[in-house]
Amino acid sequence: MPTSSSLYFYDTGATCHLLMGAPDVRAVRNTTDVTNLSILSTHDVSIPSGADKPRRLVIARHQKLEALFVVLTPVAGLTPRGCHPATATGLIVQGYAGPIGTFHWIPRQLRDVCFDTGVGRSVVNFGISWPPTSQ
Repeated sequence: MPTSSSLYFYDTGATCHLLMGAPDVRAVRNTTDVTNLSILSTHDVSIPSGADKPRRLVIARHQKLEALFVVLTPVAGLTPRGCHPATATGLIVQGYAGPIGTFHWIPRQLRDVCFDTGVGRSVVNFGISWPPTSQ
């Protein structure tokens, strides 16, 4: 059964064009705040998932755009090889605007997020979904 959490992009300046395939989202576990990406253990950061969007999204000045971060829960006993389901303590959202190194830490508890076990192929059970109004 999927679970989701809303993410909002709010433009405080001139019209903003999100980059193609943006944002890049990673789930993080075992931490309560991220101020520097280099302090994170690779064991506690999920494989990145980009937004599957064929064109750049536009956010007008002082407008907001909602995106859903969706997690598909593995079926009990059928967890894919390479997936270690755990509770994420937050999300790192980046790659949506300049400068490229910009990121935001969003504290969110999401259960059953796949983290890489290092065995088999990498598995991702989450991603960004844009509501129909942004299509």
